[in-house]
Amino acid sequence: MPTETLINEPVVASIVVDRSGPSPLHRSVVSEFAIIARGLRAICDPDQDHLFIICGRAHRVVPTRPADSSKGTLWRPTPGGGGEAQIVLARVDEPAQQVRLSYKLVRAAGEDPESGWLTAEFNPTTILAGNNVHPAAIADPETGEVSPYPSSELGAMRQMHRLGFNLLEELCQQARSTNSLFFRRNTRAAIDSGNFHITRAQWCAYLPAPDVSQFLLFLTTLTGHHIRRGTGIIHLADHLGFSFEKYRNKKTDNLTGVLLKKKHGKKPLFSLLFYDKRKRIADMKQGKTLLPAEVATIRENVRFDITAHSEGVVAIAKAARQRLRRLQERGVVPLDEDFIDDFLSGEVEPTAWWLEAAIFILSHRLNEGHLVRKSFGEWLLPYMIDHMLHLKLITGFTRENLHDFVALDDEVAAAWRADEIAEPRGWAGRLAKKAERSLQTVYTRQKEWLKDYGIDIGIPHAFYRDLLFFGPPSMTRPQHRTDLITAVREQNGEDTIRLHERAAKNFLNSLLRQLGFFARTKTEHTVFGRV
Repeated sequence: MPTETLINEPVVASIVVDRSGPSPLHRSVVSEFAIIARGLRAICDPDQDHLFIICGRAHRVVPTRPADSSKGTLWRPTPGGGGEAQIVLARVDEPAQQVRLSYKLVRAAGEDPESGWLTAEFNPTTILAGNNVHPAAIADPETGEVSPYPSSELGAMRQMHRLGFNLLEELCQQARSTNSLFFRRNTRAAIDSGNFHITRAQWCAYLPAPDVSQFLLFLTTLTGHHIRRGTGIIHLADHLGFSFEKYRNKKTDNLTGVLLKKKHGKKPLFSLLFYDKRKRIADMKQGKTLLPAEVATIRENVRFDITAHSEGVVAIAKAARQRLRRLQERGVVPLDEDFIDDFLSGEVEPTAWWLEAAIFILSHRLNEGHLVRKSFGEWLLPYMIDHMLHLKLITGFTRENLHDFVALDDEVAAAWRADEIAEPRGWAGRLAKKAERSLQTVYTRQKEWLKDYGIDIGIPHAFYRDLLFFGPPSMTRPQHRTDLITAVREQNGEDTIRLHERAAKNFLNSLLRQLGFFARTKTEHTVFGRV
């Protein structure tokens, strides 16, 4: 029985296609580029009332409306024979459940005039299941069995990552009433082997939240404050090395989502979105299509979307390579897969092949000396929550421990307190130089102090300080703020201290109540939001 908790979300994938025209050997052959353009145009033809069968369910094309072309199907041709297709297909028996596909067909830039790029954006879960509230599973075509963990099963991954291309071929064949092959042999081989570029791959899970709105409110407080730094302004999130963006209901000001982005240099690495799925369901008018279990899931959990950009795919593959080498160093029997040697020696690229192999490797856990495959979520979520966002650490410290730690008479601790650079990269080197100690000493201190105080010197002191300075006042009630202003104006030191202390205690207690899930959970062994 499936026990998967990780949901496959939109994938953006690109593949090279042939633009070469007739040749002495193939005088009557139209270029692959032109065949794809014709197929997309036929699918989007507003004069045709197409009925498409997808996963055994009948779908009809949703036409565009003059007032809002973003919600329907259309084809936009571009110079050179390419174009962009926006395809929206609604289930005949449940019109609120829709399959949305986007394709872009462009000439390749640079020195190769004989090729082009086909880019597909698609959501495997909505294609397979209609809604994307719970994970979708794919049965084995030979045995009919369903993997308990499709997120890490090679066969299921390969089908999901290729759905955008394979479904396009099926739709074009149905639109033109033909069984002719859509892709040329080399292109089909690249699709089947996973030798195509992954621009973005997204997964999502659910995190238990006593109150989704309050969860988002406190997460925003952890990351979104504007802080003066020199003559400029930074966010609290800048101390941790990611950018911050919030989404809110314009009528009520209630938060509906918080987006945190990590970069590798100037290139996007991971985009991490926490949001209220109820708002999305309402916007899509899908509420009546949900099962009771789906309703309970979105009501009791905050949705967590994880997007790996191309650089993120490379980072995941490199993490898998490191893990595999560590297992081999420990004498663990290596995985019996024919791609392992290539995975250890090849140049990492952001392709489907590298991503699928990496997920497969990272999803294995040691159990009594043997490797057992689990959900990819058991690696992915702790990596994002603990390693990328540090949420376990920054929701688990206490004021008392921080005050005790700040009072330490130690050169490394003093260097940490004095470091005001809002840049996580190179932190250990900066502390070592300022403290005139070795890098190894810095890392040793980090490990010791994390155990003794719950404070990580890999996180800037400025983050802890600014969170405690800005957080409590911002979360107080209006009357409390009025009372504090009055106490300061009247130079009433006793009331000022009392009000500040109450604000600090209320803030940390509420923070722990709303986000303490991260601090209390052993994330390296936990499956999140099991449904």
